[in-house]
Amino acid sequence: MRGAACFCGGLDGEGTLELRATDREEARENVPEIGLGLLLRSANQAFGDAINANLAAFGVTRGQFNHLRRLWERDGMSSSELSALVGVKKATSTSILDSLESKKLIRRVRNDPDRRKVNVFLTEAGRALEQDLTECAKQANRQAARHFSEAEMLALYSLLRRLVKSLRESGPEPSAAAEAERSGHVA
Repeated sequence: MRGAACFCGGLDGEGTLELRATDREEARENVPEIGLGLLLRSANQAFGDAINANLAAFGVTRGQFNHLRRLWERDGMSSSELSALVGVKKATSTSILDSLESKKLIRRVRNDPDRRKVNVFLTEAGRALEQDLTECAKQANRQAARHFSEAEMLALYSLLRRLVKSLRESGPEPSAAAEAERSGHVA
């Protein structure tokens, strides 16, 4: 990779980023063939650090927040549904639910019709955190976007959605979380 490139295209009417011909040539010369996954992982880790720092004031982690957020959207779902929507393995979810239950933010109730299932419900304390914890997430998003213009953020969202679509179309069978996101259950 020679030097940093500046791509000066814009979004078309469908939210797709269009690059000028000179930008496309420079992209071909400057975009490495490998490393995208590492860069995305670094961005995810940095974002996780930012949101965890914001949530720490409330004694909640990012994983716990993700579980609570799904319950604010649909309280009382089964623990299996919840782990699928959050996109983590059941064992990981169980550990997070244990910690949320010990903090008295959720309660688990055996499902009457199907005793094998456990439903997860918010407590009053869990419901009461929605506004504060949502603001923590918004603050992390503002922190992440502070060096970008609005147009750049729109382009970034557009590009990342296309990246996800591209990988899902060519990759293995989608996860339950991917299916939930595709159906509109994931924000």
